Amino acid sequence: MIYAIMILTFLATPLFAQINWTAHTITDDFDGAWCAVPIDIDDDGDFDVLGSAYDANRISWWENDGSQNFAEHVICVGFTGPKGLCGVDIDGDTDIDVVSAGFLCDTLAWWENDGNENFVNRHTIVSNWGQPNYVCPADLNDDNEMDLLVTSCQAGKAAWFENNGDQTFSEHIIRTYWQGATYLHPVDLDQDGDIDIVGAGPGSGLILWFENDGSQNFTEHTLSANWAMPTSVATEDLDADGDLDFAATSSFGEIAWFENLGSQSFARHDINSYLYQARSVSTPDLNADGSLDIVCSSRLTHSVEWFESDASQSFTQHSVAESFYGANHAAVEDMDGDGDVDVLGAALIANSIVWWENDLIPGIEENGHTTVEYFDRFPTVISGALPMRPNSEYQILDITGRRIRSTDPHPGIYFILHDGRHVQKIIKLR
Repeated sequence: MIYAIMILTFLATPLFAQINWTAHTITDDFDGAWCAVPIDIDDDGDFDVLGSAYDANRISWWENDGSQNFAEHVICVGFTGPKGLCGVDIDGDTDIDVVSAGFLCDTLAWWENDGNENFVNRHTIVSNWGQPNYVCPADLNDDNEMDLLVTSCQAGKAAWFENNGDQTFSEHIIRTYWQGATYLHPVDLDQDGDIDIVGAGPGSGLILWFENDGSQNFTEHTLSANWAMPTSVATEDLDADGDLDFAATSSFGEIAWFENLGSQSFARHDINSYLYQARSVSTPDLNADGSLDIVCSSRLTHSVEWFESDASQSFTQHSVAESFYGANHAAVEDMDGDGDVDVLGAALIANSIVWWENDLIPGIEENGHTTVEYFDRFPTVISGALPMRPNSEYQILDITGRRIRSTDPHPGIYFILHDGRHVQKIIKLR
């Protein structure tokens, strides 16, 4: 039987969006918490957390049980002064290994995952290199082996370490005499099909782009000079015009976005000037309104902030967390799998790793409606992932009308809109 009905169309924030943040402490006993990375270490479908503790000389990961209860597993103690770290499959055996830059021990090393999340074998990539502080994975030469981007703020240099396929690495210097080099970001900035590198060096005041010619020969271009001691960058098409812009943080407290005017020429737009020692910038759409926002941490204001963008790239500042003492790092990910973007942070003074749950309350267009010709008369009761019709366009809405992006959300009531016409009610038990 066919039913012609009218239903409200709930739109994700054409009118307004309110986000409430709920703090969940993962640990408050991680001395000198430097970095926290969301990553599925054990390949069970949820996000675990990988962290480094500068003062405790410890690297750990916290296992997510699927309900955001986290259990710590220590990877290493005695690796003095770990700063940057990442999870990446170094040896090509399909599990996640761990790489860290040891600042005080002046060593870049990786820990091999035996497939059961036992990290018993430590492998030194390089030592006596000038106190590495940052590491990031990228397959720069497109050989299906993960290479590493590394900086030393003390030595003022940046390099990439080529994975030779047998877990040995060949060093390639990208830049020397780059005072305070702290950050490298792999991205195809000129959209020519290879991976370039964008980086920041606060001591030099430079944001640089290293253009890859396709053979890993890098030509340096200055994207910004003499700007406020830049500490981190994140590239994204912030103004939706088809090219890549970038957002940046600085030690002087300034937050800005840089508009790509074409041919990788950039115009700076200042957003804020009071977030001192700001770092770890990212550009998610936190309020699901279609515009990219900005998230960063600030070590001296002890906060994690987000800047809400409208369709014209005007930004409004909101707090994710205050009194997060020594807020050194922030990352974004859907930690609870409910379809919105949460925030994860590490606090150097508070010795804490915390994640903040995004409780998005979307705006609703009261007068919006859609004519739906086909409606399931009775709900479908399921466990597990929601049933998606093949070869169809669909949207998943919760009972508030909020768009859900995960096909396996938390238990609850959901509505699936198929091809804009057919509504199916789902009751998900678990």
